[in-house]
Amino acid sequence: MVPDCLLPETSTNSTVRMDGFQTGQSSASDTSQNCEQTYYEKPNADLTPNIGPSRRTRKQKMDQLCDEDILLAQIQMQQAQLSIENLRLERKTLQERYQQQREAHEWQRQQHEANLNLAMLQIKFWEKKTGYGDMET
Repeated sequence: MVPDCLLPETSTNSTVRMDGFQTGQSSASDTSQNCEQTYYEKPNADLTPNIGPSRRTRKQKMDQLCDEDILLAQIQMQQAQLSIENLRLERKTLQERYQQQREAHEWQRQQHEANLNLAMLQIKFWEKKTGYGDMET
């Protein structure tokens, strides 16, 4: 069975409907009356219109949120630009360091080559002075 409070309001008297529902159930009448009271008799607080933010207040709030989103996007864009600039400077620094290392390695290679040539000349000079090269042949 469906409680009376869930049935739509009709022209019949509510006590007649409740009597038909109560057939031998005394506790059901209390429940039905409570349900009917809460369904049909709303407190005054529920009858007041929904007073929420005005359209202007909602628009201002949306504008504020949009402004905050724009500021956040601008900050993120600045961070991205700074990151790009930082990467460029880091790349330039690495290129300069690589160039310096390459020049240092080239200088060391030339020093080794010069030392090798000097050692070869010293050996030839020693061979001529001592006649050691003539003995091998």
